[in-house]
Amino acid sequence: YFVVAHLHYVLMGGAVFGIFAGIYYWFPKIAGRMLSEPLGKASFALMFIGFHVTFLIQHSVGLSGMPRRVYTYRDDVGWGLWNLVSTIGSYLLALGILLFVVNAAISLRRGRQAGDNPWDAGTLEWATQSPPAPYNVASIPQVATRDPLWERSSASPEQAREPARPVSLLLAGDPGGEREVIRTSVLDAQPEAVVRLTSASYTPLVAAAGLIPFFAGLLAKLPLLSIAGAALTAAAFLKWGWKGGQGPEHGAGDEQRHAGLPVDPGGGGTIGALGVLLGVMVLASFQLSLVSSYSYLRFQVDEWPPDGLAIPGTAGAAIAAALLVASALPAAIAAWSRRAALVRGSVLAALALGTSAGALIAAELLDAPFGAGEHAYASLFWVLLGAQLVFVAAGVAALAALALRVLLGRLGHERGSGTGIVMIYWGFVVASGVITLATVYLGPRVL
Repeated sequence: YFVVAHLHYVLMGGAVFGIFAGIYYWFPKIAGRMLSEPLGKASFALMFIGFHVTFLIQHSVGLSGMPRRVYTYRDDVGWGLWNLVSTIGSYLLALGILLFVVNAAISLRRGRQAGDNPWDAGTLEWATQSPPAPYNVASIPQVATRDPLWERSSASPEQAREPARPVSLLLAGDPGGEREVIRTSVLDAQPEAVVRLTSASYTPLVAAAGLIPFFAGLLAKLPLLSIAGAALTAAAFLKWGWKGGQGPEHGAGDEQRHAGLPVDPGGGGTIGALGVLLGVMVLASFQLSLVSSYSYLRFQVDEWPPDGLAIPGTAGAAIAAALLVASALPAAIAAWSRRAALVRGSVLAALALGTSAGALIAAELLDAPFGAGEHAYASLFWVLLGAQLVFVAAGVAALAALALRVLLGRLGHERGSGTGIVMIYWGFVVASGVITLATVYLGPRVL
């Protein structure tokens, strides 16, 4: 029972009280009204006392020998009185939380108007109205210190009367109805470009919904259901990304609206590239865990693979690895070239080479001389090659969509305009494929 007491003592004291403190602090900004201070003090007192009475005593009961997950015990063990006190403390804690809920409900309707910055705080969220407008701020301020509002309040009267220094970028009123954000430098937050985002859509929700039948099919061993869910998710992702990454279409007034900053259609320095990089890191960790499992078993098992288990030939795997490596060159050219014709040809070449490599990997799986359940080597063979085939298939689908957009003229040809995001993932596919094929085919022969 000491474990129960310690867990909840740390959880409540370290996290839950902090959450309530954050709600008290930001409630005026969210609702535009202040919480009642007398009710807040009473709520805190009840929660604080009830918290300690409930869980502090449980430490002593646990040290006296009471086990956890029991609902009854003998009267002569001496735990009854302390458990009664702990129960009373839990009621006090619940009463304090209920009083907080009542306080919030009343304050939402009748609370005192909070104003923009009732705490005289120094951070930027308190520079907006309460509650904030949907756009938060009309222009992005330049910040030079950790507490910019305090810096401004300590300025001289002449400086305080000067308007804040906003970035002169008018992002509202885009003729095409696109959402725009500012891309800045990492350290100094200096504006570098205007990034146009995709418009609001239900497509991400459809993509998430497709994962439900995908995982349900895996649990229920219904492969067709999983395939249908994966196809729905893939189609939603393709539709979602179809509009993004187009070259900038400058209209009249764009130069003035954007204060001379370029419109960034996508590429290595944008949010999309960062998302792909994070996804690649996750996939690389997964693949590394499989390769590590193979290496561990290889050096722990005396016979690897066992006698009588045929080892697949290396010809098909070698050609597949060569095709993947060869596809890296046109992929790099497509990512960095500014010439439309060269980008078009490079994307098509990478697509052809990647498709051929994927077909060879699929053929290797279909021609495997053993089933996945015959031995640990056979199981890892199927899992490693199967995962790599999924990686290649996803990359080929992305390359196919990219090729279609290039052919239809729906992709800008500036360096890194959309193609760089796809090629980041394809670079992972190439590296992962070489490592996987070398592990599976050369491991039994060389190591």
